[in-house]
Order: sequence, then C-alpha cells, then structure tokens
Amino acid sequence: MDRPTQFQLPRLERNLTALARRQPRLAERLCWPVGDAHLRIEADDAVLLEHQRQWRRLDLAGPARQGVLRRRPTRAEAPGVVFGLGLGEPLEAALAREPERRWIGYERDPLLLRQCLGRLDLAAPLSDGRLELRLGIDLLELSRTPLDGPLVAHPLLGAVYERELWLLEKGAEERCAFLVEGALFVDQLAAALRRRGFSIYTLDIERLSVEELRFAARSARPALAAAINYTHGLAEFCEAEGIPLLCWEVDPALDDLRPLSRPAPHARIFTYRQAHVEAFRRAGFQHVAHLPLAADTCSRGPTRVIGPEALKYRSPVSFVGASMVATAREQKRVFLDLVAEVRQRPREQGAAELERLLAVQRDEPGRYRLGRDVEEHFPDVLAALRKRRPGLSADRLLCDLAASEKRILTVAACADFGMDVWGDEGWKATAEFGVRWKGGAGHRFELSKVYSNASINLDVGRIYQQDIVTMRVFDVLACGGFCLTEDSPELRRLFQPGDELETYSSLEELREKLNSYLARPELCRQIGERGRRAVQDRHSLDLRLDGMLRSLQAA
Repeated sequence: MDRPTQFQLPRLERNLTALARRQPRLAERLCWPVGDAHLRIEADDAVLLEHQRQWRRLDLAGPARQGVLRRRPTRAEAPGVVFGLGLGEPLEAALAREPERRWIGYERDPLLLRQCLGRLDLAAPLSDGRLELRLGIDLLELSRTPLDGPLVAHPLLGAVYERELWLLEKGAEERCAFLVEGALFVDQLAAALRRRGFSIYTLDIERLSVEELRFAARSARPALAAAINYTHGLAEFCEAEGIPLLCWEVDPALDDLRPLSRPAPHARIFTYRQAHVEAFRRAGFQHVAHLPLAADTCSRGPTRVIGPEALKYRSPVSFVGASMVATAREQKRVFLDLVAEVRQRPREQGAAELERLLAVQRDEPGRYRLGRDVEEHFPDVLAALRKRRPGLSADRLLCDLAASEKRILTVAACADFGMDVWGDEGWKATAEFGVRWKGGAGHRFELSKVYSNASINLDVGRIYQQDIVTMRVFDVLACGGFCLTEDSPELRRLFQPGDELETYSSLEELREKLNSYLARPELCRQIGERGRRAVQDRHSLDLRLDGMLRSLQAA
C-alpha cells in the first residue's frame, strides 16, 4: 500500500481509548486544542506540511515508507524508536517488520500524532505494551534513557526535527534551553547554545495549546528560552513560568508588536535596528538593547572550489538575495485595490499617482522616502487600512516595492562587469540587461561557496533599512570574501572601509569601484582576509550570544 490510510475519527477514538489504559496523561494531552494551519490536504489527498515558509509533502510512498535507519540494534531485545511519526508509515512498517520487538514512537507535533492515530489501527500494540508513544517534551526523558535498539527516522521529519534528533542520538545535558521555532537563523543560534552546554528543545508556540506549553515548561524547567524575532505572547508565557527570555530581532518584526498584557522583567530584547528600541519599550519591555547582526563563524568560512564547482561559483561580481518582485507585486495590488475602494475612482488613477511617487523615489535611491510620500498623498487610504490593521506604518506599506526596484536597478547597472545573481525567479527580469541568474543558493553550505569564490560580493540592502549592516555583509566577510556595500554611519561604526571592506554611495561610485577593484585581485584578497578577522574578533554569533547571556547573569 503506497498511500497512507485515510483519517477516521472512530479509529482515533479506539486508539485513544487503548492509549488511556497505559498512558492516561498522554491521552489527555492529545485532547488539548492544537493549531492546524500548518497542515493541509490537497484535492488528490496529498498531505502537505508547512515548514520554514515552505509546503512539503508529508505522506510517503514506496521505500520511503520504511523510514531511515539511523542506528542498528546492539541488543536483540532492546526497544526500537521510530522518530517522527507523521502519518504513521514508518511506524506501521516497523511494527510489521519486527512484531515481537517493543517500539517507542516519538512525535513533536500533537496534531501529527493525532493524524497518525486516526490513520493506523494501533489499539492492539498500545493495549499489550508493544507500542509506547512519546510527545513533545517527553523527548528529554527519552534521551536520558539508554537505548540499544534500532532508531528509525521519518525521511522528512527527521530533518524538520533535527534539533530533537540530535538530543536522541547524543543525549541530553543537564541544562535545557527552549528555542522558539521560526526564523532561518534559529539553527545557528541552536548550535551556539549547544556549544555552551545547553540541550536544545524546539518550542513551536503558535501550534501548541497553552496547556501543552505549560506542561513542557514544568517538565523541562529550562534555564532560558531563546528566540529569533519576537512572537506575540512569548514574554508573558515565559514570565508566568519563570523562564528568562532572550529574544534577538534580526528581521522586521514590529507589524504585530502589541503591548504586553503583563510586566515581563525577565525578558531581554535585542534588536538589530536602533530605531526599533523605542518601539519595544513603548510596548512595555523594560530591557531592550541594540545588537547588530553577526556571522556564525563555526559554519560560515572560506570554501574553495575546483573542477565543475569552480565553473559554477567563481564570478567577477556576485549578489545573493531576494528580488522581492512577488512581494512588491502583491503590495502594489493590495494598495491600489484599497485606493479604488476608498476613493471610488478607477484603479488606473491610483496607479498613475503611485507611479509619480515611485519616480521620485527612484531619483533618491540612497534615502527611503516612499513611506512619507504615501502618508502625504494618500492619508484617507492609510486611515482606512489602519482600521483593518492597527499599528501598520506607512513605511511598511509599500516598502518591498521600493526595495525591489532599487535592487533590480542596482544589479542591472553592474551587468557589464560580469554580474551573477543568486535568488528567486524574480531575477529573471534582469536577463535583458545581461545579468546571469544562477538560481537559489542553499543557506547552509552553498552560500559559503558563492561568497568565497566571487571576486567582488555586492551588497544591496533593503532601502527602508539603511540604518543596519546586513547579514550578507557579515557572512561574506566570514568567508574571507571581498564585500562592496553601501556606505552608512552604522557600517563605519562596525567596520573600517578601505581596510576590511569597501563602500559606495551612488551607482556612479559603485561602477567606479567595480572597475578599480576588479583590476586589483590581490588587494581584494587582502581586504577580504582582514574582513574575515574582523568578524571573528568582533562580530561572531558566539560573541553576540555571550553578551546576551551576560545580560541574564547580571540580572
């Protein structure tokens, strides 16, 4: 059978009844409410799971249904573990393959465990003890138990729950840290905390019930909770459970920032933008500090390539980043629809007025003014929108439209220097200028190859974030790459232009410096090496984390 069994409520009820006889607390937890927005069933019955903003097929077919064997048994009678149950295919295969062995099934997500129990008939093995289940934070206890049987991982969830799989394979430390699921930089933060002796457990607060969150906190008694970007309600939860919170904002996270419902004196907020410090304070946070971005120097470093890879990654000038074309198109559509609705005029009139404002913005690529101009020319539209989305600023309304235009203009202006661009399909629009689109670059390993092997790595920040140094700059320098980035006071506070990297302030200056530095490759290598040392000595993730941890110790 290559398709998962269809979910049935009667089957779920039978399995829960059997589970309640041996694991009554777990049966109770599975009746608590859960979020379901991360799971969807298509018309063809395919089951999709959302992870890191991507929808991935969860149901397994063919050999994948057996799961991935991560560890062979050392004792014939030892219980086996199926890690990541999903829809249940690897568990079903394990029970059929070794019916006499006792099995432990682990799933992080209560919704998926419900799905498994609604698709497989597990009443018999649950009743006679051949199968035990573990959910979420139960993993900490399991990871401290000697396990000499086979370990079988779900092909997809073994990767999605990578941090939990690490715990099961390596064993738990005495100190536990909760890590809030979310942004891309979470994996790097997890590794840095692990290097400091913490066991990492991932807490997906948007998918779990309040009851399950409390159960996890009281079971694990974590030393701290850490988050990349702030999630509403996180500080209040941590305060109620006595958990110190470290939160580092590395992306714009203010659109949904609401006032705290209760004081949170044990929360420490760090933001990559000095301009956001006051916004967090107005929301009620007592301890807020500006903290620039950084590079994970343990995973990001010089990576040389040879052979076919050299043809792929070596480049005169390279840029890695989102085109934001799709987001820009959507922002424009929503805005113009609202203009037509509020003003009761043809949509084309609003489009013409917006185009005039964009033309002014194009003439000033070094300063973001579109938000202010929209506030001035469309006050009625903004007022209507704020009734629907309180707290939305004019600066954020069309920000990616302006940012996308600036990026495409800048990259296109460099085409005749041998410009390669890595990112989404929106970059295809630059092909007419002679820019080579190389596709997406994998964040973990491929980025290091791109940054290490370009003669010049171009940095084009988002036009509405000109007060920050981008993550791209830190990562390029960590790889020993030569970085040509936009000049700013914040950049000069952190780095020495001309010694550790180079800067530009206009398209004309950008082209002049591209021409000059491409003719001096040895100087580029020297500057890149000094930039690498600067990141290692002053701007590594480990140094940033140590500073955040010291702030907790001081409290």
